[in-house]
Amino acid sequence: MDQPDGSSSPLFAPAIVQSAGGSGSGTQSFKKGLLLGFVGAAMIAGAPLAASAAGASKSKARQIAHYLKTVDAQPPIPSPEWPPYHDVHMPDESFAHINIAWLTVVFVLLAGVSGLWNFGFVLPALGTLLLALAAAYETFFGSRYLMQGFSPRQPIDYSHQLHAGKLGISCYYCHHGALNSDVAGVPSVNVCMNCHAVIHRTTTETQDSPQIAKILAAWESRNGPHPKSIAWNRIHRLPNYVHFSHRVHIANGIRCQECHGAIETMSRVHQAAPLTMGWCIDCHRLNKAQAPNYWKHAGGPTDCNHCHF
Repeated sequence: MDQPDGSSSPLFAPAIVQSAGGSGSGTQSFKKGLLLGFVGAAMIAGAPLAASAAGASKSKARQIAHYLKTVDAQPPIPSPEWPPYHDVHMPDESFAHINIAWLTVVFVLLAGVSGLWNFGFVLPALGTLLLALAAAYETFFGSRYLMQGFSPRQPIDYSHQLHAGKLGISCYYCHHGALNSDVAGVPSVNVCMNCHAVIHRTTTETQDSPQIAKILAAWESRNGPHPKSIAWNRIHRLPNYVHFSHRVHIANGIRCQECHGAIETMSRVHQAAPLTMGWCIDCHRLNKAQAPNYWKHAGGPTDCNHCHF
């Protein structure tokens, strides 16, 4: 630009001089701009993520409906004449899903970390960073997957694949409590002895099975000074504040595989479903058209008092 004295100078010279003379205010402006940039980026990224999360429940409900229709094509009780449920997979049966809501929280917390750090608040920034790391863990390895896939070693190598799958023994023969009680229960040794009092080996063994020998040892100790029990390791466990009734669900025609997965194909049992509240609610929200036709009623309760009392 031309000056009054006839000289010329660059267009942005005054701004450059001011910035050079007041580096403190320039740094503060830079920090504010950086903070606003991060917050803006978090909001821009979070908006579509939150929108997609809104449709996640409907998508999961469709997955469950598809799973139940696949199960519907199988027999109600596993038997040797029918192929096992090799192609049936529970919704959310993998670790490939990301919790969208928590991912949004991670973005926002990281924006807060950047702002606090640039303004010199070191300790609050570190604390917020820890929260961001916790949110990131929940995003990719959240609590709904902590027990899914859980498959502990058992004191006896009991195979559901053999008993329920190959031999076709009904689930209710061992877990008879499921028919008339809230709890399915674990069979006592005397239930095992109904068969293993005479069956001491499998068809592939030439000598008595060491696994069946453990059952016999527990049975023979029942009248001794130190009776033994089989300490099975529990796999499916709900929080104490959740009330679940096997009897109610079975009376409605719901099959074991719908919650426990293809149990008759498991040589070693694992938790197939996440068993979270959202997973249960998605089933309760299925209407008559979505639910399997062998269910007596569709659309379970969704109010708090039915499960939390």
